Amino acid sequence: MTLPRYRRHDPLDVMRYLLQIGQRLPTSVAEAQAAAYVDSRLRRAGLAVGADTFAATAHAGWTGLVYALPALLAVLVLLLDLPVLAAVLLVIYGSLLIVLDAFALPLPSLAPRHDSQNIVAVQACRDSVSDSAPQQPRWRVVLLAPLDTPPTTQGAAALFGRQPVAHGMRLLCYALLLGLVWAVAPLWMLALPALLLCIGAVPPAAQSSTSDVFGSSGALAAGLATVAQLPQPASVEVWVVALGASTSDDAGITDLLRRYPFDVSETLLICLPHIGEGDLVQLTQTGLLRQPAADPLLRELFSMIAPGVAVPLGTAAAAAPARFVALLHRRGYRVLALHTRADPEPYIPRDEAMLRLDFANLDPVSRLLIGVIGYLDQQ
Repeated sequence: MTLPRYRRHDPLDVMRYLLQIGQRLPTSVAEAQAAAYVDSRLRRAGLAVGADTFAATAHAGWTGLVYALPALLAVLVLLLDLPVLAAVLLVIYGSLLIVLDAFALPLPSLAPRHDSQNIVAVQACRDSVSDSAPQQPRWRVVLLAPLDTPPTTQGAAALFGRQPVAHGMRLLCYALLLGLVWAVAPLWMLALPALLLCIGAVPPAAQSSTSDVFGSSGALAAGLATVAQLPQPASVEVWVVALGASTSDDAGITDLLRRYPFDVSETLLICLPHIGEGDLVQLTQTGLLRQPAADPLLRELFSMIAPGVAVPLGTAAAAAPARFVALLHRRGYRVLALHTRADPEPYIPRDEAMLRLDFANLDPVSRLLIGVIGYLDQQ
């Protein structure tokens, strides 16, 4: 899509372009098209930009078979009249696999790998490029947003893949299987939960909802609008990262941290996984156990700056944060994620120029981010 020349500096044009592309599934041509566009916008804003390629999976693939295998082996153990204790241990092992995958050590995806990319841009601070006495930046602020759009998790699709609902259903199957094994139930009854686990291993058709396309596009647009309007800080180095394959694989965020091993004490990571038309919140708790998820300094900064720039900002908990947010927490980084909740159904104009497109959260989010970076720069 070619935009009219007089609108090419309008921050809303990022939304228009990304919405014209539509769903950007991981490792797809559409994701690469979005990456090229984001690269050009960041260069136009005066940042130093690079594209880092890596191999990633487009979906979970047949990873669900790993969850189902212990259940199938448990049924086989009983079919061969082997000790019941072996079947019990296999059922417990299968349950632990699911819990570890959900909370601590995600299993590798059993799916083909294709090329994806991270677009990484840096705006150096004035102190670090001074001719007289260059100094190290006091803070490094990294804005992260996804290049891709997540596959839908509504309806029957939520029972497949690696979503919390899907893992919950698998744990229920294993609990049922354990009860049946303990009660020495007939084999045909034992086969039912194992069969359900196998059905849940079938990869669903990949499709992104309109809300997800709008929210991921809004996150990228807000990040780009921030750096386009941000005056060059004196002592804060600002990074913008558009993460490829962020919803299907950890390869993108892992590749970023391998190439750029940020100093945890000097780096603040602000994640924008989904910015739609709903209420803007900072995610302060995640997981089923509601573990703290926001860095105390970042949480204090956002709560302090939001009223000053007239941006309503609430707090919320998320049972399952974005994959890259969860991995950053596990690695011990100082992270805060901004998200919108209760998003209404977005209105996307059907005309090519999308002149009537409206995105109410674009300006508030960019003002909030600029305010936080400016406050850090003044301290």
